[in-house]
Amino acid sequence: MSGVFITFEGIDQSGKSTQIEHLVEQLNAKCPGREVVRTFEPGATELGAKLRTEILHGDAINARAELLLYLADRAENVSKIVLPALARGCVVISDRYIDSTVAYQCVGRKFSEPEIAKMMHFATDGLVPDLTFLLDITVAESRRRLSTLNADRLEQENNEFFERVRSGYLKLTEKERRIYTLDATLPADNLARKIYEVVLNVLD
Repeated sequence: MSGVFITFEGIDQSGKSTQIEHLVEQLNAKCPGREVVRTFEPGATELGAKLRTEILHGDAINARAELLLYLADRAENVSKIVLPALARGCVVISDRYIDSTVAYQCVGRKFSEPEIAKMMHFATDGLVPDLTFLLDITVAESRRRLSTLNADRLEQENNEFFERVRSGYLKLTEKERRIYTLDATLPADNLARKIYEVVLNVLD
């Protein structure tokens, strides 16, 4: 039984965590013989937790330094969590992965995508998800959902930045067949059913 790598993407407050929780619960209930491993970026490893604090809650950092910290977190996550779990035949579900770098750093921060692609390949040893869900909401809806929360450093970026990020995600859907886009304003239960149906098609 081969492992399956599933990632969830989207701008802030698109509901990724909620849908990942639904999917993990469904897989554990309906596929009890299949181990499910949940991870996230940044912060899933011991090193990643330290990097997450600096990236999201520390003082302002240079955009290049920010990118390198994200990639360091990802390299550790892939090495310590994702690859070992896939080798065991697990379903690995990650909250954010390589598409976040394309959307946030390449498009949002206006870095060269070809140059960053080489760095991502190095950090991940070329690992690409089998399936990615993009939970799409408008920037206005993201801001509305954030209005009652304590925003981290990245969430405090301006609307223009997040419009670029969302545009970056939508452009990715045009060239990456593994990305399945969903309207994240739909009721959570409806989304969960759609996601589970798609996931069943990629499981052994």
